[in-house]
Amino acid sequence: MNAPIPKGATAPAVNPDRLPPEVRASIEAQAPGVELVELTDELAAPVVAKVEAENAAKRQRRGIRLKSDEPAPEPRVDIKQVAASAIPHLEAICSHWLPDGKRQGHDWVARNPTRDDQNAGSFSVSLLTGGCIDHATGDQCHDIVSTIKYLDGLPTQGEAARKVAEFLGTAPLPEPTQTPKPAKKTPRAMPACPTAHPTLGRPSAQWEYRDADGSLICIQMRFDTGPGTKEFRPATRTADGWRWKAPEAPRPLYGLDRLSAHPEAPVILCEGEKASNAAAALLLDCVSIASMNGAKSPKKSDWTPLAGRRVRIWPDNDQPGADFAQTAAKLILDAGAQSVEVLDLSSLGDGLPEGWDAADALADGWTPERFAECARFTDTRRPIEWGGSANPANSANRERANTAEPDDESPLSLQEIEQLVAWAWRTKTALPSDPEGVFTYHHTRDSKGRPKERYSMRSPIGGFETFSGPWPAMAWKHGREGFMGAVDAYLPVREQHVLDEAARTGKAPNDVSRDVLRADAQAWMRRIEALAVSDEVGRELLERVTPDWPEPEPLRAPMAEAEPYPVNALGDVLGTAAIALHESVKAPLALCAQSVLAAASFAAQGHFDAHMPWGEIKPLSLAMLTVGESGERKSGVDDLVLGAAKAQERAEMATYEADMESFESEMAAWKAASEQAKKRASGKDRGRLEDFRREAAEIGPPPVAPVLPLRFVTDPTVEGLYKLLAIGQPSVALFSDEGGLLIGGHALNSDNALKTLARWCKLWDGSPFDRVRAGDGSGILYGRRMALHQLAQPDIMSTLLSDPTANGQGFLARCLVAWPQSTIGTRHIEQYEWAGDRPEIRRLFGKLKTLFETPPRAKDQRGQVLDPQPLPLSPDAKAMAVQAGNQFESLMAPGAPLCEIRDRGSKAMDNAIRIAGVLTVIEQGLAAREISADHFARALTLIQWYLAEALRIRGAAAIPQAVTDAEALLAWIRERRISLFRSAPVLTRGPAQLRNKARFTAAVAELVGNGYLVEAPPGTEVEGVKAKLAWRVHPHVL
Repeated sequence: MNAPIPKGATAPAVNPDRLPPEVRASIEAQAPGVELVELTDELAAPVVAKVEAENAAKRQRRGIRLKSDEPAPEPRVDIKQVAASAIPHLEAICSHWLPDGKRQGHDWVARNPTRDDQNAGSFSVSLLTGGCIDHATGDQCHDIVSTIKYLDGLPTQGEAARKVAEFLGTAPLPEPTQTPKPAKKTPRAMPACPTAHPTLGRPSAQWEYRDADGSLICIQMRFDTGPGTKEFRPATRTADGWRWKAPEAPRPLYGLDRLSAHPEAPVILCEGEKASNAAAALLLDCVSIASMNGAKSPKKSDWTPLAGRRVRIWPDNDQPGADFAQTAAKLILDAGAQSVEVLDLSSLGDGLPEGWDAADALADGWTPERFAECARFTDTRRPIEWGGSANPANSANRERANTAEPDDESPLSLQEIEQLVAWAWRTKTALPSDPEGVFTYHHTRDSKGRPKERYSMRSPIGGFETFSGPWPAMAWKHGREGFMGAVDAYLPVREQHVLDEAARTGKAPNDVSRDVLRADAQAWMRRIEALAVSDEVGRELLERVTPDWPEPEPLRAPMAEAEPYPVNALGDVLGTAAIALHESVKAPLALCAQSVLAAASFAAQGHFDAHMPWGEIKPLSLAMLTVGESGERKSGVDDLVLGAAKAQERAEMATYEADMESFESEMAAWKAASEQAKKRASGKDRGRLEDFRREAAEIGPPPVAPVLPLRFVTDPTVEGLYKLLAIGQPSVALFSDEGGLLIGGHALNSDNALKTLARWCKLWDGSPFDRVRAGDGSGILYGRRMALHQLAQPDIMSTLLSDPTANGQGFLARCLVAWPQSTIGTRHIEQYEWAGDRPEIRRLFGKLKTLFETPPRAKDQRGQVLDPQPLPLSPDAKAMAVQAGNQFESLMAPGAPLCEIRDRGSKAMDNAIRIAGVLTVIEQGLAAREISADHFARALTLIQWYLAEALRIRGAAAIPQAVTDAEALLAWIRERRISLFRSAPVLTRGPAQLRNKARFTAAVAELVGNGYLVEAPPGTEVEGVKAKLAWRVHPHVL
């Protein structure tokens, strides 16, 4: 048989002239008159393809498969090379995968799309490496390939690398061929168990792992490597001697010899060997064991020796301990354990230290008697209670179920229950639990006297409608995700119950297998998932089984709707620019107005001061705070408005770098000349004072450094701001569209807030910036100005607006605050446009550009001590100011409208004159000489709006701690869809601020008082524990 032509190969060319005579004669006899031509690749290709297709079809019919029939595998990708080649394009990649994010320094900051992330900024991707970090969950990736794998939920790094390569427009990069590295030398086995590690030295403790017969398997050694740090190394016995390695997985448990010696005793499992030995001294009736490496690798341990055993778990008091207990419990049950219980650490006391374990308990003086009295274990195995005779409560349930009469007014039938379960599964709605148990298991017999299981539904579902099979009960209690887990936990319990019944009666068990029942549960689940239940029907059924609770009251006082911003009062330049921004960017009008007014204040403050009618000279600097939801396009507005200032800063920075190089060269030359002059003046027969003076006069003064052109600062400390104003521009702007950087930063933490806010107030007042320091000198800076505008999300800004220091110190009284209604959801457009092309924006840009480019009047040659031109009020404006001042004073009287915000009212006139001065400078430019009555009247209109806004948001901003804690508890409950809970899980695993019992109690009281929670009767069972205190959650919360 001829070998098949390989796929892709070409047929050899055949020349008729070279055929043997006998072959030519045979061909002519079979096909007379046919002309022979040369067989080229072009003529042979269709024939070869046809033959290959026929051969492939024959192989398929006969079940034969060749390698040539396999599709060519995709080329392997060099993951590291893809990650490296993507680094120059990281910003483009981030904007594609995370379009709602933005660049912030060297990071791309966004929400995490893999979870319900409400806070922009909790997830960031490094634009230097491509790695990411979720600051809320701790998830991290090291490069852009692993980041894309994480974001898209891809199974392999290779698939992620292909996606990145495709996005960059390149083919997948083949993995480079490398010379295989020589295999590492395997260390020789040691003839005896080592007593010291070659690099870590002698161990501080060690524990022997033995098998069931007592033979030594390995020794786990602990090495203390430094204060508070430790490392573990196992030495394992192998066929050829001892080696520094762990036993092969699945690894043995610590204490197998004790397990074998006490086959009937309960088992206590701890994370580590030291804790296990301590637990043995506190639980005298238990066999203590541990898994190798504790919480790090429970899945690598062999749990089969625990089959049929009663197991208790004592976790460490931390999150890894809780995770270990949950994972180990499942693995132990899967291995066939009779039961698994987990120690409720809250039963041992409140405020246990982080990481507290059995060894700590023994060291703290705990005794077996004290532990037995306090300790409470939770059964993790029981998805549904069943009626074993040993359980009196279940016996009572059986008796009650067999004697109760059906209720004709049962709210739900079995069919309706299945409809409600189907709807709840689809919508992920938590179903309410019943104080007496929604479903009750009871045991009965059929007409022939054989055992038969029944489940009954109790109130609030109504009456006792009995049906065979526990599936609706499990579905109701555990939801879609936990249903099959509950089934798998129930089946062995049920099987054991059937066997016990058979042993009691002496008859062979007449029962179906686990597999049949499991298949029945899966079929029931598929049927429920296929039910089509409308939202209207689902909600109606849910209401029928939901307790009759009134609607909860809001935790926060609802904020009144804001008055429209009086944008026309800003005038023809600022007002029209604010309207154009609002129309193009679709940000709230008040936010746009705040941005243009703040930018105008920054531009004017270096050139003019306000001459107050009472004689004081005050800066035109304004302090402004704006609240905007995440996604409100704060950055887009600010970037447009501040374009002129930032362009000037960039231009001056380029010149500054060249000037700085010249300065450094001149300074080096001056220092060298000074050293030479000192040597000459202090030579032989010299050293007189007049000699030094003469030499110094010849050298001249040192060169002066150029002024740093930095105009914008984001989150400076007081010391940093002083140094900047000492060497840089005398007029700066503390502006940021991410106010969280400042509000949550170092400058406003509890240690620095008071001095920071006090310094800002002094700059607002126009006072000199003085500093007295022992280390780096003292000084005083005159003629400096600082405008302030911070934009932040509501939660972040609320912390500042409700801060007692910011209120009591007087900073907020100086601020103009706006909290506009969000426009998100209403920003529909007909076409895209660039707001910077609007004539109104270009005119504002030109006005600001002139002010920024013109050097302000100064009292020194370097231009660092400003000497702004005073702007007085015109006579008409002065008269108006007297009248307005008296009116403000009356409004601050006890019981008057501004009584609650007297601090703001006392600064109203000051702010009104500053705003009027800014409007004057923007509209008249550098030729302005006085503030007209028109400008002052418009400023009064604006200041009245700001006072009304301060009144509106004052109550909403001052949020008590109990309310914010209650909101955190509600969010935690919603995330886990909890309908009934007790205090212990919240105090140990809840939000960090609620692990304090006093704060937890205050938060619960807030939720109970507002109708979100209701206290359950004492003794209500929660997660298998009868709780002294428990709370039910209002269905609307979920």
